[in-house]
Amino acid sequence: MREHKSMINKRFVEAIKIVISTQKIRKGTIADSVNISKSKLSEILNQRMNVSSDLVATFCEKYHFSPNWIITGKGTMYGERIEKEYLKKLQERNQEILKLSKQLEEALIDLESVVDKVPREE
Repeated sequence: MREHKSMINKRFVEAIKIVISTQKIRKGTIADSVNISKSKLSEILNQRMNVSSDLVATFCEKYHFSPNWIITGKGTMYGERIEKEYLKKLQERNQEILKLSKQLEEALIDLESVVDKVPREE
């Protein structure tokens, strides 16, 4: 059981480090946002204290991580909402790329027709 709690803590700490590095949020801001003291967060980050299930739930809700991943290590790190948003953004970018590709193709055709009209020296 102790090993299980240790793995939960490791995944929780990993998630916090990701939030800190990707969102440029300070540890104190994270502690405040999940209603714990800065010292308690420090104890958890230094693995001197186990994270509670309530804290996991609050953190996951606030920062969109998967509680299933933190607790079991299964599934994806991010919650389903983030994955759907990411997929939607990928689809939007794909549409933009297709639109730009068509515009580029049309511009090349126009350029070829202009080049064909330029007199050639023989």
